[in-house]
Amino acid sequence: MKLLLFLFFSSLFVSIKVNSGILYIESSDNYLGHLNGKVARDKLEIERSLNNSQLLYIRRDELDKNLERFYIKHSKLISGTADKIVVAVGNLDPKLDVILTLSILTDGSPAAVSIKQDSSSVRIDVLKEFDFLEVRVVRPVQIIFPKSFLGEFNLNVDIEG
Repeated sequence: MKLLLFLFFSSLFVSIKVNSGILYIESSDNYLGHLNGKVARDKLEIERSLNNSQLLYIRRDELDKNLERFYIKHSKLISGTADKIVVAVGNLDPKLDVILTLSILTDGSPAAVSIKQDSSSVRIDVLKEFDFLEVRVVRPVQIIFPKSFLGEFNLNVDIEG
C-alpha cells in the first residue's frame, strides 16, 4: 500500500444573511496528515475523522430574526433523514470526491428539518424555532481520488442561510 502525504484543510466560511446584515462565522482548519487508503478500480479511498467535528454552532440571540432555512453550497444530496444527511461536497478539482455525513441538532436534539437538492446546493428548511442550532460531522470524512494523486488540496464547506 502506498503512503501519501496528504493535507486536508476544512475552512468553513459560514455566511448567514439576516435582515440588513450578514453574520460571518469561521471555524478552525483540520489537518489530516499522513494517510493510507484502500485502492479499488484505480481510485484511492480514505476515511478520516476530523479533530473538530462541529461545523456550525449558532445561537438564536445572534440573529435578527428566525433562521428558517440554510444551504450547503456546491454540494449534492446523497441521502437525507431526520438523523443524518449525507452530502458530496464540491471541490475545485473534479477528480476528488469528498463525502460528509452530517447531523443537524436544535437545542441538543435531532432537528425537525426538510432536506432537498436545490440546484447546486442542498437546501435545509428548519421547521421549528430553536435557541441554538448545530451542524456536526458524525462519521469519518470519505475522500475518493485517483490513485495517482499526490499533493494537497483545500476544501471549503460553505453554509449560507
